[in-house]
Amino acid sequence: MIVRKFRANDVKKIQGLLKYTLAESAHFIRDQSFLKYCMRFPGASEDGIFIAEADNEIVGFAVVSIVEENWARLGRVVELQCMDLSSFSNLIQATIKYCASKNVDAIALRPPPLASISAVLRGWHKAERGVMMVRPISFLPLLRLLLLQDRLRKRLTGKTITLCIDDEAIKVTAKEVQVITVDGFETGDIRISLSSETLLGIMFSQLSPLFSWLSGKTKIKNITNVPLALKILNALKLIDSMYVSSADMI
Repeated sequence: MIVRKFRANDVKKIQGLLKYTLAESAHFIRDQSFLKYCMRFPGASEDGIFIAEADNEIVGFAVVSIVEENWARLGRVVELQCMDLSSFSNLIQATIKYCASKNVDAIALRPPPLASISAVLRGWHKAERGVMMVRPISFLPLLRLLLLQDRLRKRLTGKTITLCIDDEAIKVTAKEVQVITVDGFETGDIRISLSSETLLGIMFSQLSPLFSWLSGKTKIKNITNVPLALKILNALKLIDSMYVSSADMI
């Protein structure tokens, strides 16, 4: 199997693929006008249209749109249809590589109903139950926006917070957010260590900061820092929906 860029003569084969993948589900009509709509969606371009091909047959199709949200650069998978798990996996890898080359901070998609799909999407986070999956590429732009809210700046006056997320350390003061090396801590830092998976759970209100600390998923240096650290983590929750999942929901 190969994943390649879209060609003009692929349209009829893509329509054949969609008749197969959407045969048992409700959907908008996928005619040539609909396909052109997907391919011309804001932020989409020809280099973001991917075809999975096996034995000269199209077995998967994806359209990726790159958009600027108020917090970061988002790769939105507008359309994604696949014959099987192998074609899905190959298209996901192509999408991740493409978005990384475009300096995208996170990718959002609506996964197709395939068996064993969770194995391919390991490391992605469910943002809308049963609908949306999100894979962060960089937390810094989003954290910069969230951590410098006015209500947090007042709490941080005279203090420094260091968030250790996987292998990345982010230092936060009342004035700025900056990436530092892991061994660059200063005396008196309030240090919070957690995995990216735990952070996403907190952001999407699927895990409480208190429970994450009590269960050991979040580590906070110095017990006296716990109340403030938990308040900061609570402030990282995303209240508003940020994503449009696929062409059927637009």
